[in-house]
Amino acid sequence: MPKVTDAHREQMRQRIQDAALACFARNGFSATSMADILTESGLSAGAIYVYYRGKEDLTADAARGMLQERIGAVLELAEGDNILPPSEAIVRFLHSMPEHAKTGLALQVWGEAVQTESIRAVAAAAVRELTGQMAEYLYRWFLRKKGCEDADAKAKAQLLAPAVVGLCQGYVVRRSMSQDKDADSYIAGVDALLATL
Repeated sequence: MPKVTDAHREQMRQRIQDAALACFARNGFSATSMADILTESGLSAGAIYVYYRGKEDLTADAARGMLQERIGAVLELAEGDNILPPSEAIVRFLHSMPEHAKTGLALQVWGEAVQTESIRAVAAAAVRELTGQMAEYLYRWFLRKKGCEDADAKAKAQLLAPAVVGLCQGYVVRRSMSQDKDADSYIAGVDALLATL
């Protein structure tokens, strides 16, 4: 029997996560059953249960993957010497939001986090990491582009990072619950607000 590689295992986990996210987007978390995910993935129950103990375990892993993608996008804001101003960087970050922001999956993750400890832990860790990465971006902006002293740049970044992340979360709410026109006006407001930094 051929050995299953790590790459194959990761590919299978991703296939199952993608199927789960498609079902969650279509039906919501609570209305999605493991049978729905099985059908969507085209896999057998045995194949899925090799990778996940159940729906809660799968949901937490899918949420982790979805949130990690956004953390990676924030990391890119602080890379290199040519750091964009917050008004431009955060607007680009918002425009780069994947389709699941529009379908409300992020809101569903947050809603499920209220009820399910494993998802709450994933969401809380992701928000902490996202806030930390946003603070790093803002620190570099204040230090390199605004001429702040190191301690002052850190203090400003730590103070503002949770609020900037909150602006991004607000965008997800607006985009999920309204038409794109409203989302565009929200981005214009974020741009105007952050231009003062």
